[in-house]
Amino acid sequence: MRPKNLRVYAASDHAIGIDKTRNDYTVMIVVGVDENQDIYVLDVWWEMAPADRVVNAMLNLMRQWKPLVWWAEKGHITKSIGPFLRKRMVEEGVFCAIDEVTPVANKVQRAQSIQGRMAMGKVYFPTVAPWMVKATDELMKFPNARHDDFVDALSWVGMGLQRQHGPGVTKKISVMPKVGTLGWVKFDSDYRDRQQRLRKSAVGF
Repeated sequence: MRPKNLRVYAASDHAIGIDKTRNDYTVMIVVGVDENQDIYVLDVWWEMAPADRVVNAMLNLMRQWKPLVWWAEKGHITKSIGPFLRKRMVEEGVFCAIDEVTPVANKVQRAQSIQGRMAMGKVYFPTVAPWMVKATDELMKFPNARHDDFVDALSWVGMGLQRQHGPGVTKKISVMPKVGTLGWVKFDSDYRDRQQRLRKSAVGF
């Protein structure tokens, strides 16, 4: 069962920047973190959309989940939708601290923090979600997938939490599954057992 009193955060990967194309998607992820530093993916918005729809989606997620912090790559918001987003936030009375993170150049390095948490069974996904098959495909094929928007957004969650709390759980890992293998999704047997118990005891997780 999903714990109560989760600390809620959000992160997004926007379809802009020198390494993006007009065919890329914007992905927004909302997560909850419990007292054991377990991460629960609460909501995902994943669409190819113009700026006004992206802003509306961000406001809706902020209004619904009230994240403590919203992480994104430095420049992704301020250099694109920033002025419009700020205007709409004031108009709607919806506010959220936005922390734009300066990324490391290598996407594999960016993903290491969330990878470590996943390897330890610290990340929980919904049992049923319309985006889950697509997300699983990206996770398993990363870093060689055609698209990696979901992985990028999830990486900002890992990097953001590390900025908030330090490396934490990743220090205890002795052997981590290689990025792009089934370890990304299946993890170890203990984690699968925990997921099974959650599926039997909760609706939606």
